[in-house]
Amino acid sequence: MKTLLKGPLLAKAKSFLNENRPVLETIYSLYGVPEEIVVSILLTETRLGEYLGEKVAFNRLASMALCTDLEK
Repeated sequence: MKTLLKGPLLAKAKSFLNENRPVLETIYSLYGVPEEIVVSILLTETRLGEYLGEKVAFNRLASMALCTDLEK
């Protein structure tokens, strides 16, 4: 597999994977999602926890769950 990440970002992703391996292994055993995929999603969405957004995600997800008209 060809790696697109280079330098400090790749080093940070590898470090995150190693530091969180027990949790990532649990995720894999429960949901079948490989550790590298979870780390790549976290890297893309939050820069591995550095950026968590300005809004509370739970409130948005709860509102979406209660929505009966998904076309709006």
